[in-house]
This record gives sequence, structure tokens and C-alpha cells, in this order.
Amino acid sequence: MLVGSVEEDCTQYLFLWALITGRFEIAQFLLLTQTDISAGALFAATFLRRLADITRQTTDSEEQRFQAREFELLAVSILEACYFSNKENTMQLLVMERRSYGMLSCMMIASEGDCRDFMQHLACQEYLDRVWAHTLQINSSSSQFLFSLVVGTLCPPLVPYFAEYDESKYGKQIDQPEAEKKRKFTVRCYRRKLKDFYLAPCVRHAYQLLAMVLLFTLFVIDLEVELTFSSPFMCFILGFLIFLATVHTLEFFRIVILNWISFPLFIAEPYNKLIIVAIFGYVSGTTIQILIHTVVPKTYFLEQLSQIFIVMSIFFPFIKILRLLSIGRYIGSKMQMISQMVSNWYFEMED
Repeated sequence: MLVGSVEEDCTQYLFLWALITGRFEIAQFLLLTQTDISAGALFAATFLRRLADITRQTTDSEEQRFQAREFELLAVSILEACYFSNKENTMQLLVMERRSYGMLSCMMIASEGDCRDFMQHLACQEYLDRVWAHTLQINSSSSQFLFSLVVGTLCPPLVPYFAEYDESKYGKQIDQPEAEKKRKFTVRCYRRKLKDFYLAPCVRHAYQLLAMVLLFTLFVIDLEVELTFSSPFMCFILGFLIFLATVHTLEFFRIVILNWISFPLFIAEPYNKLIIVAIFGYVSGTTIQILIHTVVPKTYFLEQLSQIFIVMSIFFPFIKILRLLSIGRYIGSKMQMISQMVSNWYFEMED
């Protein structure tokens, strides 16, 4: 949505008219008269790509995609100049909400418009790394981060002493002596570091992945090992599995309520359908398992039926693990490539 002053609105509407009618030279001229040139160029690239998807004539569609790339390269060149001029200001400009473009930032527009050249720029990647690490320092060649995750699981109060933080974000200079740093390690700083550790996206991602792997393992044990309430181990596995499934179910419904728009949009998402099927399968399978060991006589049909329902529910942690791996820093790009290859193969089979 284009929003601004009266003069800016006129320029932006003319800019949009030029894009729609294919007067790209006029659009480039009008773009240079705007205050948010980078955001405008990314908006033009996004708009033209969307327009090319619905354009029937091949020549017009190819021209629109070509011009979209030209606008994107213009935004990349501006980003390049800003990044080498002032790195910190560039980081702020990337996420600054642009009033002229519906309070969207350049990164949000680029993400919506599949502007890969822009998102692959060093400035965007550095900003994403900062967001991913939060206040932590993650060294790929060091095992300290993995060790801090173990400490965070077994003994959370000790995390600030083992995790590696970016001390510049806590008002400390990197070149300060160690003795002075220790004197500044106050209770307030300790609490902040402890909180920041568990708020870091990289930490939350690691713990979510660990929880899903554990849930998947428990599902496999539940399928492969016959349930007997006389075994303390199986009672513990069943109880812990019910606990994890309940927690993830409540978390799913919490997210649904917070992001609720309408039921048709909710049910249209394949992932939401999968979750509903998994919840139904687990509740049904577990209920049948409990009934055949307490109330109903055990039969082959009921036993196999419970196994089928449990198999339906095991797809949830499996798909969740794949989704979590797809956003990982190191394996994510490979997972995305495999997903794209599978999608292309599927569409080729349909054709």
C-alpha cells in the first residue's frame, strides 16, 4: 500500500501507473524523485514479478521479469554503496519501516518479492546472522555453543558463565581487561544474559529440534515396543509422550488463536491439516491402547487400528524436523534445494 504526503502520493501513483502500463523509463525517472529509492525499487521488482505471473502473453511476461531484475539490481547497488559507507546505519535502514510503502521495511519487501540478489547481499546476511545469534557469539569452529546448550538443559543458572556473548551489547568494550569485565558482571547483567540466551533464535531453534527428535524417538518406541502397564519403563515412556504431545498441541492452538484470520484460510494450509490429522491420530491411537489394556478385551483389529493412528501422528514430528532443518544455517540451503527439486519433479509429473 502506498502511503505518504499529497505530493508523494501523486508521484507514487504515477510510478505505479508507469509499471502497470509498461512505461519503464518513466517509472525509473519517477523512482529517482522519491525519498525511499531502495524500497521503491524493491516494490517495483516485487510488483512486476507478481504481474508477470498473471500475464498471459509470453513476451510481456518476459519483459516484466527483466525489468523486475533491473529494479532489484538498482536496489542492490544502493545497498552496496550504503554498506561500504556506513555498515551500522545500513543495518538500521534494512529494517526501518517505510511509511510510503505500508510500514514495510526493505527486507520485508525483498522477502515478499523473492528478491534473491538483494537478500544474498553481505549486508542482509550479516543482519540475519545478528538476529539469529541475538547477543551470542557463535563460532562454527568451536564447540562452546553446543556445550552451552547442554548446560542450558541440565543447569540453566550456569549458562551465563559458559555461553559466549557479544560483550559490546552489554556496554563492555572488547579490548577491556578481563579483570574489569568481571567487576562489571553484576546481578542485573547476569539476569539479562540468562534471559538473552533463551531468547536467542539459534538456541530456541536447537531446543525445538531436540524436542522434535525426542518426540519422534518416543513415537517409534511406542510403535515398536508393546505397551504393558506392568513395565515402569513403558509407563514412563507413555506418560512422557502424552506430556510432550499435550504441550505441542497447546502451543499449536495458542499460535492459531494469536494468528487467527478465518477458518477457510486456516484449513487451506497443508501444514495445519497435517497437525489436525496428527492430533486426531494420536488421541485416537492412545485412547484405543489404554482401553484395550484396561476395559476392552485385546483383539488383533483394535491393536492394528491403534498402530495405524499412531503412525498418522508420527508424521507431525517428522515434518517438523524437516522444517526446522530447512531453516538451519548450514543444512538449510541443502534442504531448500532438495525441496525445490521435489516440487519441480512433482509438477513435471503432473504435466
